[in-house]
Amino acid sequence: MLTSIFDNNKSKLYKIVVNEHRELAAQQLIMTSPTVVFYENGKELFRESGFIDLQKIDRNLGMITS
Repeated sequence: MLTSIFDNNKSKLYKIVVNEHRELAAQQLIMTSPTVVFYENGKELFRESGFIDLQKIDRNLGMITS
């Protein structure tokens, strides 16, 4: 179901092909593609959908890791 893209001791990145896994996408409230969702300890920290603002993601990750 999930394709592992990146995995180290601190972070994991997975890809869901929404057209192939509609139920999983619905469970995660993914309504548009692309959608990027960040979790920590099972809790959603933030998400971006549609146009992905990489600078905003970088700022959010900076706040989380500092």
